[in-house]
Amino acid sequence: MDGYSTNDENYLAIVKNLIKEKNEILITVRNPYQAGNKDLFLINSFEAFKSIIAKREPQDLIIIDNSFKKVAQGIASRDFIKLLIDKIEIQENEDLVVIFPEFNGNSEYWKDYFENKEELEDYLKANMDQYVVVYIEPHELEEDKMIYAYVPDSDGIIRPGRY
Repeated sequence: MDGYSTNDENYLAIVKNLIKEKNEILITVRNPYQAGNKDLFLINSFEAFKSIIAKREPQDLIIIDNSFKKVAQGIASRDFIKLLIDKIEIQENEDLVVIFPEFNGNSEYWKDYFENKEELEDYLKANMDQYVVVYIEPHELEEDKMIYAYVPDSDGIIRPGRY
């Protein structure tokens, strides 16, 4: 898994163009030596991206999934859930992912995975009136659609950790 430095001008241009093209992107930040700990950010501006990067620690891995497929977002209400369940089509090789903003007001997200519509419906009903984003994630990561970057050490060198 090769990657850019988060300071690389080519990388920053790629991110800026992706946001402009797609209107929003999903970023996963993997923290080294933390047993798979990661944060999710759904952003719609280059300024938000720069703000997130500025808060990262050396060796953090920034992953942009260029195959991100958002199904819906909004307040989990009875109407929202019914429309979502009626509309959603999940394939055998995909999971449904639900992400909720954390309640402390920052832009980090926590998420849960679901294999079928019944589990998703029950989960949303248990979390009524919460803002939610639902997207589809393939079981197999499409490496050619992933963009990796590392936060360099203070000397500007990339030293990846264990994720």
